[in-house]
Amino acid sequence: MAIGELVEALPNLPREWEHFRYGLIADEAEKDFAGRVSGRRNAVLGVGGQGTVRAISEATCGRGDVYVIHPSDAILNVVMDTVLTDRLTNVDFRRARLDRLPAADGAFDTVFFVLQLHHEANPVIALREAIRTLRPDGRIVILEAAGRRGDVAHTLPGSDFTEATSGPGRWLEYVGLRPVATTDFRDAFKIRRGATESSYDLVTLEARRDSAAQAR
Repeated sequence: MAIGELVEALPNLPREWEHFRYGLIADEAEKDFAGRVSGRRNAVLGVGGQGTVRAISEATCGRGDVYVIHPSDAILNVVMDTVLTDRLTNVDFRRARLDRLPAADGAFDTVFFVLQLHHEANPVIALREAIRTLRPDGRIVILEAAGRRGDVAHTLPGSDFTEATSGPGRWLEYVGLRPVATTDFRDAFKIRRGATESSYDLVTLEARRDSAAQAR
């Protein structure tokens, strides 16, 4: 299920999703992102569509659990229905704000942010909360839009993709996380508003604790 399919299924859209009519993450970006699973307990913060959740579920090879956390009941309900249809028995759901995760300290091996940090009022707070729930040797994996390609002038109310271009690197530095891998995908996220379609690059950042930064 693409983002647009998910959104069009909702009776009442959360404000930050109202501008979407169609959204699709390229398969290669989705597989690269999901393939960074690092252990048995994995949190997915935000929703990039049912395909992303399925890819992460399958990347555990049946040996791990996936917890999808999102502040919107409406979005969770739609994704839950599709996950049940696909019989992904290792996926569970929690409604919560991302600055107040329903998890104990050190609960997760991997925390995934799926096109979500640019929606947060304060991405640094959300990252700090994710770190709280991360095991000492765990990793945080971020998928974000990384700039717009082409000549079409197209703005998206409620989203700041210009900020997303340079934002993740700064956010990681603020919270003492060290990027260990970065992968760029050209034209890997396509969205449409009315008759206008835009293609965006995507970036996947994998980060771990920077012990030197945290000691300061």
